[in-house]
Parts: sequence; structure tokens; C-alpha cells
Amino acid sequence: MRSLPVALILISLAVILQSSVIVFLPNVFGGHPRPDIVFLLVLAWALHAPDFDSYAWAMIGGIWVDAFSIMPLGSTSLAYLVVIILIQWVKASLQESTIILPLVGCLLGTPVLLGILWLFSTRSGWNWSLNDLFFQILPFTLVIHLLAIFPLSWGMGRLVRSLYPAAIKS
Repeated sequence: MRSLPVALILISLAVILQSSVIVFLPNVFGGHPRPDIVFLLVLAWALHAPDFDSYAWAMIGGIWVDAFSIMPLGSTSLAYLVVIILIQWVKASLQESTIILPLVGCLLGTPVLLGILWLFSTRSGWNWSLNDLFFQILPFTLVIHLLAIFPLSWGMGRLVRSLYPAAIKS
């Protein structure tokens, strides 16, 4: 839990950036897809950090995102937690790799995240069709996330190694 202060600072900055700056940038894809910076931070952290820290980051990130959005409180936290549990399962099955794990995490995590958020949003009264999700939002969001996950994963790996240095064996 050494990472809790770091999580609060980084996720707070990412939520502010995501909710105030990113929404005003011109969208090159002409639709809704925008990067979910908080999700990418949580995912990058989960690829390198201990499991319990990853769950804490997912909860903090989800609550912060819901506080600044119109989604029901807790829906994004639940979506992040489901993705992190899947990522921990994949991480245990694969060897640690700086290319394969972020790629698999992004390819698996982004559709699961958007699917869970779609369920919550349709239950909340939004008119968001599956056609929009699969053919407009998901492909472009996936491309954006794939471009952004590698540098974030590299940075988070360095941060995790500085917070949790390897034990010296004698």
C-alpha cells in the first residue's frame, strides 16, 4: 500500500485532465471515442504492481471518474475491478513481457470496460446502441488505448520498481 499517495496524486491529475482538457480536444475520429486516461493508468499499474495495490487503484480511479461524470457512482469502479481481475489472471498465465502483457491487457480490458459501462448506461436511461459500441466507439477507442498503453506501461513499471525495489538476496 505504499502506492496509495502516488495513486491519489496521479489519478486525480488524470481525472482532471480527462474531464476538463480531453473533452475539448478535436476528435480526429469524428465521434465519441476518447482515451480513458484513468483506465490506462490503472491498467498500466496492474501490469506491474502487486494485486492488492491494483485493486485499490481501480477503486480510487473508478470513484474519481464517476464523481466527475454522469455515470452511476460505483459503475466505473466495478468495471475497472473486473478488468483488473481479468488482467491479474492473464498476468499469472503469461510470462512478464513489456510488449505482450500491455497488448493483451488493452485488447482484453477495453472491450470489457466498454461493455460493462454500456450495461450501466443503458440501465440508466441512455440511448447507446450495441451497433454504436461495436462499430464506432470500440475500434477507435481500442486504437487510442493501444497507442497510449506502451509508454504508460513503461513509466508505471519504473514507478513500481522504485516503490517496490527487489529484495537483495545474499
